[in-house]
Amino acid sequence: MATTTLNDIIGENIRRLRKSQRMTQQKLARAVYGNQDMVCNWELGKHAPSAYYLVRIADVLGCSVDEILGRK
Repeated sequence: MATTTLNDIIGENIRRLRKSQRMTQQKLARAVYGNQDMVCNWELGKHAPSAYYLVRIADVLGCSVDEILGRK
């Protein structure tokens, strides 16, 4: 049984929030001054975004950093 990590939670939340905005990975990447590979790796839980990117993602997706981190 696989253990869910914080990276997995962050990735799932980024994907859910991005899709709720009907936004592609490419569009999110451009909006946060990154690239599509970064967004893909975040969503797959391979890497977590830095604090800089967490704030940018939250601003673009209209949510809080806490929501991305899975905090209620």
